[in-house]
Amino acid sequence: MGMAKKEENPLLKQALEYHEKGINVAKTFYKGKSPPKGGQWKAYKTERVTEAQLQEWFGGGRWCNMAAVTGPVSRGLTVLDFDSKTAYHKWSEKFPESAKKLPTSSSGRGFHVWFRSKLDADDTQSFAGIDIKAGGLATLPPSTHENGRKYEWLTPLPDRVEDLPVLDPYDFKLEQFTDGKDGKEGIEGRDGEGSKGGRGGVCSYQGLNGLIVRKIDAAIQKTLPTGYGQSYDLLFLLARTLKAIKELENKSVAEIMALGIIEEWYNRALPNLKTKSLILKKARFDNAWRDAKHPVGKGVSLMVAWRQAQKSTLQMQEFEWFHNDELVKRVIRLCFELQKLAGPNDVWFLPTNKAPELFGISHSWLAVLLQELAAREVIEKVKEHTRQKCARYIYIGPSKKFLKI
Repeated sequence: MGMAKKEENPLLKQALEYHEKGINVAKTFYKGKSPPKGGQWKAYKTERVTEAQLQEWFGGGRWCNMAAVTGPVSRGLTVLDFDSKTAYHKWSEKFPESAKKLPTSSSGRGFHVWFRSKLDADDTQSFAGIDIKAGGLATLPPSTHENGRKYEWLTPLPDRVEDLPVLDPYDFKLEQFTDGKDGKEGIEGRDGEGSKGGRGGVCSYQGLNGLIVRKIDAAIQKTLPTGYGQSYDLLFLLARTLKAIKELENKSVAEIMALGIIEEWYNRALPNLKTKSLILKKARFDNAWRDAKHPVGKGVSLMVAWRQAQKSTLQMQEFEWFHNDELVKRVIRLCFELQKLAGPNDVWFLPTNKAPELFGISHSWLAVLLQELAAREVIEKVKEHTRQKCARYIYIGPSKKFLKI
C-alpha cells in the first residue's frame, strides 16, 4: 500500500487562487482584521505579493485570516463594507441590479460587495456603518470573524479581477442607507447633499469637484488623532498632505479656512482632543500651513527630517543603549524625524547612499547601524530592499511616545 497523499492546505490554496485572480493578499490575525507587525502590509499597497510569500504566510496549516489589499495594486479592486444587514438590504432594494450582479460575501455582521473603481483615495472612506475600501484591507473568505462566523461567498468573484465592472461608489449616495446608530451622522456624497460637518465620511466643499473632495477627505482621515496630545503634529501633517493636492497647493491659509476643511477635521477628531477649542486648532493650523514648505510625497522628506534632527534637543532613552555614541544618536534622531514626517502608521526609508553626505560614513556602515537599531528594537524593518527600492521601516523605540502620532 502506498503512502497517503498529503492533503493540500485549504487556506494556502485559496490564497494562491486569489493571487491568480489578480488580488494582492495580506495575512491578518485569526479572528481579527489587523495584520501582524502593524504597518508592514502597507508596502503591499504598491508591490505585488509573491507566491513564495504566500507559501510562508499560509503554508503549514497555520491559523490566520486573509485580506485583500484593495486599490490600484489589485487592479482597482474596491469593496463596499456594510456593517449591518439592514444597511445592505436598504442599498440592495435601491440598487437591485448592482446587488444582483456584483460579487458579494458575508462578513461577521453584514456583507461585502466587490467591484473595481478608479478611486485614488487612500484606505477607507467611512459613512455611518458603511465603508468604501479602495486602498485598505478587506477581509476575504474563508477567514473567521471574531464572533466565530466564517466569511463566505454568496456570489463568487470572476476568474480575473479585470472582469469586475468599474463603478464610482459615490454614485450610490451611501449616506441615505445609514441609520446613525454608531454615533456618526450620515453625511453628503460627492454632489454635496446632506449635512456638512458630520464625521467619518466624504465631505462636500463649495466650488470643488468630487475627485478633489475625496482627496481632501483622505487627507483628513489620514491625520485624525487616536489619543490625546497628537493634534499639533497631525495638523502639520494635514497641511503638508493638503499642499500635495495640486488644486490647493497655492491657496492662502485664509482660502483653505474658508473651505471648512479644519472644521471637518475638528468634528471628526473631537473624541480624541483634550483641548476642545476650535479657535486654538485653527490658530495651530494657520501656523502649520505657513511652516509646511514641503508637501507630502515631493521627495524632500529626508532633508526636512535631517534639518529637524540637527535642531532637536530631545533626550531619548535609546541613546543610553549605545553609550551616547554621537554618530548613533544622529542616526536615531533622523529615524525619529522621518517617522514624524511619515505620519501615524506609514513606513519610511533612509537611503544608505546618502551616508557620506549626512554622516560622513560609508553606505555599508550606515546599513550596519540600521541593522543594529532594528536588533535593539529602536526601528523595525517592515520591507526588505530591492534593486529599485530602499528598505522600509517604522520607529518602535521608547521615544515613540514623543512622536505624538
